Parts: sequence; structure tokens; C-alpha cells
Amino acid sequence: MLLEIRAPVDADFLRRAAKADLKFASTGKVTVHKFAAGHRYLSYSQQDVTEQNAILTQFVDANHPALIAAVVAHARRLNTFMCVRHLSYDSYAPGDFARQNAARKGPLMPETIPLGSGAVLHHRFTHSALDWKDRPKRGVLWTNQNPYPRILLPYTGGSRVALKFSMFHTDRAAGTRHSIFLQWCVRAGRSGNVAAKCQILACYMPHGD
Repeated sequence: MLLEIRAPVDADFLRRAAKADLKFASTGKVTVHKFAAGHRYLSYSQQDVTEQNAILTQFVDANHPALIAAVVAHARRLNTFMCVRHLSYDSYAPGDFARQNAARKGPLMPETIPLGSGAVLHHRFTHSALDWKDRPKRGVLWTNQNPYPRILLPYTGGSRVALKFSMFHTDRAAGTRHSIFLQWCVRAGRSGNVAAKCQILACYMPHGD
């Protein structure tokens, strides 16, 4: 079904309900929390339920209703409460959104490339949701709204790898606060140990994006 409709499945459901002249209103209560995986780059590469468990814990907390009320009040002040406007989706082919979401989440991973004697990862146009801007600016791929962005290194190699990153920041004092967490994704049920030596070059760039 996902490849037969033009809109994302939740948008398709709402649009059909609206065409049936159904009305929508907020109940002021939250009983379900949906993690929009299509906006979370590589979220399916290695699935983790830590955030989901944290939300379930919040649901039974005595302060949860007050927290939701504060979030709703903040959204009303910003005029972002229940104001989503859906596209017509007519210009999209059936299944386009489903394929794009799958690519962002990680199930449709690109073919891995043998590392050989080394490689340079070039920044090109990419759909990386809220992690990175779609295109480099001034030769730098800038982060988007996710404070912990991910980047895919689609290479295979031996047991020892040396990585070198150049980082840029618009805040001169931020150069000492960079950190990288390396997470290896092993395919086909294989296991193995990878030793990585990581070198970070932090640079200051004023008036960036």
C-alpha cells in the first residue's frame, strides 16, 4: 500500500477523513506519542527503544498533564498549534514519499564500498532530514536542527581504520566542545572488532549558516 499512494500514510488518512467532511479538534490529552522516523536520519540503521521507554515513563508521571499543557501553551504562543497545511501531493508519483522516508531512516542503505587504501567522503545533495542541510554552503555541510547529527560512512575494510574530520563552527569558543561517537553497523549477522583512530580539526568560520 505504501508504494500505491502519493502522500505519506498518515497524511493520506487525514486527507481522506477531511474529504469525508470529518471534523478535527484537540482533546487536550496525549495518549499516543509518535516518533516521526521519516524526519530522523538513519534512525532504522540500529534501532533503540530508549526514547520510547522514556516517553512511556512520562505518560504515567503525575506531572505529565502539566508538561503537556505547557507545551500546548508554548505552541499557541508561536502559532504552531494544529496549523499543519498538507501539500496537494499530485505532482508526486505513487510511493515517492515512502521511498524517500525509507532512504532517510536507513533500511535502503547504499551499497558498501571497499575502503582500500583510503577514501574522501564528499558532501553532495542529500535527504538527511533534520540532521544536515541539504546542500553544502561555502564548502561546508552545516548541521540542521538535530543537536546530535549522524553521518553515514558506507565503507567496508579491515580491523583498523583512521578517521580525520574537519569541523567548523560560527562560535569561536565552541572548538573545545566537539565530540564524535562512532557506532559500527555490521551487516548479515557478522561480528567483528574495529579499532578506530580519530583526528578532529576544529575551525572557526564567522557568519556561517
